[in-house]
Amino acid sequence: MLLVVLFVPTFAAADQYDDQIYSYRQQLEQNQAAANQKSAEADTLKNKIAILQSQINAANAALNLTRTQIAQTQAQIDQANRELDRQKAILKENLKVIYKDGDVSPLELIASSKDLNDFVSQRTYLEAIKKKIDEAIVKIDKLKEELTKKKRDLDRLALDQKAQLDTIAAQKAEQDSLLAQTQGEEAKYQQLVAQNRSAMNAVIAARAEAIRQQNLSVSGSGCGGYPSVWCNAPQDSVIDSWSYPNRQCTSYVAWRRAQMGKPVGFYWGNAGTWMRFTNASSPQPGDIMVMPESGYAPVGHVAIVESNNGGSVTISQYNWDIGSGPGRYSVMTIPFGSSILSGVRYIR
Repeated sequence: MLLVVLFVPTFAAADQYDDQIYSYRQQLEQNQAAANQKSAEADTLKNKIAILQSQINAANAALNLTRTQIAQTQAQIDQANRELDRQKAILKENLKVIYKDGDVSPLELIASSKDLNDFVSQRTYLEAIKKKIDEAIVKIDKLKEELTKKKRDLDRLALDQKAQLDTIAAQKAEQDSLLAQTQGEEAKYQQLVAQNRSAMNAVIAARAEAIRQQNLSVSGSGCGGYPSVWCNAPQDSVIDSWSYPNRQCTSYVAWRRAQMGKPVGFYWGNAGTWMRFTNASSPQPGDIMVMPESGYAPVGHVAIVESNNGGSVTISQYNWDIGSGPGRYSVMTIPFGSSILSGVRYIR
């Protein structure tokens, strides 16, 4: 497991803000990507666990059904045994009655008979009863044999089903353990993300403090003339006529330059890439001020020069997040000696 290690920031100079912010942003993005990966892995494991749980439920239902059939079959066997005992008892009692507990011999039976027909009738009755009971016993024995075989088959099936259930349960336990581990790793990455964000915000706050200490004048409210269809929409939710996201510095500058009758390119990219179009080193009203990527403007910044005051320059802008707030209009006056203007050039 790769963890991006957090380091403690040091605020030595304004030109180091960008390096520190970039470093924290890189750490944050790496840790967030790792957390997202772990979250995706956890979702996959949850799906597998859900499938295994469904299989466990089905296996349990099948095993319970088999066990119910085993119990029913055993009850049938018990009933057959009781019926067999009953038939044997009937046979025994009938034999006792006819043979008078075995004391009467066939000759005595003949002698006691009225005639031969009476003897034959008694003998036939006896044989008929015996045959009927014998047939019942054979039928019951056959049923017992069938039921016993059925129970043996069901017992084997129950063992197989229990083994299958145990296998699936073991697989689920393994996936449960892996899910817990994965979620733990995701939580660690999310904790690092929070630490990265906190550290980055600390650097941004230090950058803001450095800017405030330069006694900048930041004012302005409302839309600053910027079209309400773009101004009132959530930031980055609309693309303007020059293909820039609304309430970004680039969108405002494109609109303001057009209002002033000055040219601006159709989607020149992010503010940091506008430096390649600069052609002046000192400001005049209507110029586009281009700030390079720095601790004050991590991805660069563009604004419109409203006036050159001799010792300072006044600009109008959108999305200067220090003082005015992200996605908002503001007017700012910057002394020429300010480090904010380090590396700044202009598009005339």
